[in-house]
Amino acid sequence: MDKVALVSARVPIEIKKQGNAILKQIDSTPTQLVNSAYQYVIEHGALPQVKPELKPEKRTLSKTQANKLKARQLLMSLPGAEQALDNKDFKVTLAEGRRADYESFT
Repeated sequence: MDKVALVSARVPIEIKKQGNAILKQIDSTPTQLVNSAYQYVIEHGALPQVKPELKPEKRTLSKTQANKLKARQLLMSLPGAEQALDNKDFKVTLAEGRRADYESFT
């Protein structure tokens, strides 16, 4: 048997999870995958091309989306919470805010 070496690599958890599931379906192992990748690099002198849809792309919000997000954030915010939290527990601040809201309905 040839001598072997241990290869260690960092892989995003979700990529590993999805990849291992497919490897299991095709009755293969991570070791076989790594050996195949090394063989590909030896034969082609380059990495296999990644599908464009797997490459992360920068996303930006439209003005409408940004405005909706700001509006939702305002609805979820507790007025004066930043100042109140400096000296109080969050639960106390939240209870005071809820009490004020309930009192405004009566």
